[in-house]
Amino acid sequence: MKIILVDDELEALIHLEEILTNFNYVNIIGKFTNSRYAQKDILLEKPDVVFLDIQMPVINGIDLAKTIKKHHPNIHVIFTTAHDSYAIEAFELNAKDYILKPFNFIRVKNALERISISKKPNNNTKNTPSLPVIRTFQALAISSDFSEDKSLNIKWRTKNVKGVFMFLLQHRGKFILKDSLLELFWQKFELKKGYVQLYNTIYHIRNTLKSVDSDIQIVSFENSYKLKLNKTKLDIDEWENWLRRLPYITHENIDLHREILNLYKGDYLENEEYIWIENERERLKALWIEHTLQVAEYLASTNQVSEAISLYLRLQSTQPYIDISYYKLMILYSNIGDVKSVESQYDKLQEILLSEHGLEPRDTIKQWYENWREKQVN
Repeated sequence: MKIILVDDELEALIHLEEILTNFNYVNIIGKFTNSRYAQKDILLEKPDVVFLDIQMPVINGIDLAKTIKKHHPNIHVIFTTAHDSYAIEAFELNAKDYILKPFNFIRVKNALERISISKKPNNNTKNTPSLPVIRTFQALAISSDFSEDKSLNIKWRTKNVKGVFMFLLQHRGKFILKDSLLELFWQKFELKKGYVQLYNTIYHIRNTLKSVDSDIQIVSFENSYKLKLNKTKLDIDEWENWLRRLPYITHENIDLHREILNLYKGDYLENEEYIWIENERERLKALWIEHTLQVAEYLASTNQVSEAISLYLRLQSTQPYIDISYYKLMILYSNIGDVKSVESQYDKLQEILLSEHGLEPRDTIKQWYENWREKQVN
């Protein structure tokens, strides 16, 4: 889906672009803050969709939409604005949708889903099929869409075929010595037989990727292999890029932060037992935990207590050995006068630390609880 973005506010333009990069079927072919330049490019490129701000200097969005519809009626226009006073006029122009600022991930996603290019094709454009998406949260899967869990039926010929693919995927873009792969997967084989196994494995990986129309390449160079993703999306790359670009948490973008948290479907390849996976798994888990704590802290600081409690409980259910969730929940339960829940959290923390590590809660938590108990007695 070819898309052009038009907004005289650069910050809004960047924010919208960041949201749209989450959809692998979207191809942003132009971004404009100047509506006159945008008009020229839209009429020339004939995109499938235009996200169009209404209040702009030179040519406002309503007039620009009229020009677009006059010359190319099949182009879908999605209006964006900070005010809802233009809604009637916008829909009189047969606008596909109308989105209020600040942009919301779910709202943009819903707007895109309303557009069916296949049902109303633009004869002036050539739609390219979406490439598959590699999923590694929780388990390895290849899907037809990043935004929805539509896993394709992939059968890996052997355990090592899948394992070598995962290793190359984890080290994507880097040359890996063939000898290193032999040591990891065929260390008990004689060198000659090991190489035969390796070559057969690479052959089967390539065939598997070809069967799902992937553009992933395994490049051979001297005594090494490199996996190139090309335009194929990888869920952990997309998720980590989102994290890097997230703005500071505010009331306007808290839903976006929640959405990014929910994209973390489970630990990285959590069902695989290869030792070389563990460091990457822990690194990604640490990023998710850090972001979860930031969002929960914001919710607690803005008196959204039930939402904060829910998020800390979610963290606790997946990461029971992290004591901060127990501590924060004790404080929140204390603030709302839930005595039993405070005691329950401290008891759970004591039990898990003692059974797993033979330790007691750290001094700051212990001291807080003792002070709290004293106040209850008094």
